[in-house]
Amino acid sequence: SRFQPPVFYCSVEADSGSDSSALEAKLHEMMIEDPSLDMEDDQETGQTLLKGMGELHLEIVTNRLIKDHKIGLRIGAMRVAYRETIQGSQE
Repeated sequence: SRFQPPVFYCSVEADSGSDSSALEAKLHEMMIEDPSLDMEDDQETGQTLLKGMGELHLEIVTNRLIKDHKIGLRIGAMRVAYRETIQGSQE
């Protein structure tokens, strides 16, 4: 992949059932336009997580969904996905 994995994420939830199918369709469309955007269903919470390159990136995407595509959304807090790596062994 040419892009770094997305590090910022927030939950997104449609306000209604009709918005729910529109949300999924538009997100798939936007992910084709913008390969640095990703979404994932959180198995633990059942929420849809929208993942992007930064807070501004996700704000732009969610604003487009609400204003341009007229989708009612509930947006969770922005979070950073921390990745732990093992640097080496201690003797």
